[in-house]
Amino acid sequence: MISMVDNKKNLVSNLETLVGDIKNQIDEGVKDPELLQQDLIMVVGNAAQLSDELAKEFCPMCHGEKVVVDEQSSIAKWMPCPKCNKCE
Repeated sequence: MISMVDNKKNLVSNLETLVGDIKNQIDEGVKDPELLQQDLIMVVGNAAQLSDELAKEFCPMCHGEKVVVDEQSSIAKWMPCPKCNKCE
C-alpha cells in the first residue's frame, strides 16, 4: 500500500514531468496538438488527485491541519481542527 506521503510525492513528480514536457513541446513549436492536449488533460487529472490527497489532511472549514501524529505511538489520527475546532 502506498502511503499518503509517497502518493503525494509521486503526484508532484508526475506533474513536474508533465509540465516540463508541455514546456518543451511549446518551446519547440507544437508538432502534435493531440499529444499536447493529452498531456494537459493528464496535468488536470494529476492536479485534482493531488488536491484530493491534500484535502484529506486539512479542515474544509478553515484549512487548519486535522491529522495529528501521536508521538508516543507514531500513529496518525484525526483530531478536531485546532483553529476552528469544528471538524472531527
